Amino acid sequence: MEVGTDQDGEPITRTVLDWQAAPAEQKQDDKSWAKSLQLLRRILMSALVDGEDVRPFPDGPLVRAVDLKIVRTEFEKQYYADGDDRQRKAARRVAFGRAMKAAQAANLVAVREINGTQMIWLAKPERG
Repeated sequence: MEVGTDQDGEPITRTVLDWQAAPAEQKQDDKSWAKSLQLLRRILMSALVDGEDVRPFPDGPLVRAVDLKIVRTEFEKQYYADGDDRQRKAARRVAFGRAMKAAQAANLVAVREINGTQMIWLAKPERG
């Protein structure tokens, strides 16, 4: 949403959440996320609420992004794994890597290092 213009006449935009529209859009977006990626999706959606607006590319749009470490830490807390401590830690690390690779390959998320921090955001799927 445009909220005004800056000194150079460029539009100033802000992200606006439309809570009424979210459930319908969410159901449609769920179809592109495989069952194996649902945990990653839930965690990312929750983390993005406290994320920040960044412009990952100089000529690109503002996106709502969050530090990848936050997403990884929460994924490891919520992912079920069996075995001893070492086995559980390894299983969670592998599962997170697999989920991230699959989500990026399906163009569901994007990751980019910004000011020394790896940031993750929802990628806009290409339509049509």
